[in-house]
Amino acid sequence: MFYFNRAITGIDLGNSIIKVAFCNYRKNRPYVIKALKINLPQDYNINEDLDFCIESTKRSCKFAKIPLSNVAIVANDSWYNSFVIALPDMPKKDLEKALLYEIKRQSNIDLKDIIHDYYPNKKLNNQLEYYVFYADKPKIENILKKFKNHGINVKFIDVEEMTALALYKNIYADDKTIKCFFDFGYLDSKIIFTKEESLIFTRNISSGTKQIKDLLLNSSSQEDNILEILEFKGLNDPNIEEKLKDYLSEILYEIIRTINFFTATYKEPNPSNIIFSGGIFAIPGFFEYFCQNIQYPCILNNVLDLLDYKDEGIKKSGFMFNYAVGVALR
Repeated sequence: MFYFNRAITGIDLGNSIIKVAFCNYRKNRPYVIKALKINLPQDYNINEDLDFCIESTKRSCKFAKIPLSNVAIVANDSWYNSFVIALPDMPKKDLEKALLYEIKRQSNIDLKDIIHDYYPNKKLNNQLEYYVFYADKPKIENILKKFKNHGINVKFIDVEEMTALALYKNIYADDKTIKCFFDFGYLDSKIIFTKEESLIFTRNISSGTKQIKDLLLNSSSQEDNILEILEFKGLNDPNIEEKLKDYLSEILYEIIRTINFFTATYKEPNPSNIIFSGGIFAIPGFFEYFCQNIQYPCILNNVLDLLDYKDEGIKKSGFMFNYAVGVALR
């Protein structure tokens, strides 16, 4: 894995919250100097409102005294495409040609307009498996230009799968078992399987915090302040639990179905645990629900509990900084 030799600010541009982590290494351990979250408007769209997002980040970081001269960001899913491919071991020059050929085969982008990266994941008999990510170069250059125009010097863009692996490789370095990570996002959620330094499989499911909010709003009368009840009582409120019971059961089914597919397809053992992350687990009763209804040991993953940090108050930031810290560690 590649690491920067000096302090770096990692930024995760989420669909509802921007997460910022200013990180360094101290005594060969990841060290979080500051962390910051910025709430976004409910009707926010990262592609349509990117200038607003960048300016909000700049103002908040300036107030928090977080430097923006050496920045890494997590790319939004809509900015890139990805695929997995197994190829014979070959010189780097030939590998580049093979990957570009496959990218061209899968997309309509002119090769001169393609920006790409890859990660050699694991050996498969006499072949190597690669995770390949590619994007429209003019589109990425325009995004970088927007950041620069606002005074944010982005040195590096990475994707969620790789930032997750960078983070989990560090904080669970001594765990050699299969690990399953479930990141409950705002618009969708991601299931990631890792083993030591390898990313084995990922899957997105179309379930997130927004769908939960919409479901509650559509099933409640105008008089109910249902979202306030959700925030303060969560699943401990019988009415909320009843309205979300079928939806949460479907998410559990998708997690178990994905684990069964993973073990059958990749001939790997069941994961030793499921590590949950996402801001929704700060809502009362949500993490307990998954613990009680899934047959795997559950861990609530707040990376700020697991890494070294400068300020005791950072812990209060919650369960949503995985990718911001991960992109800073890559």
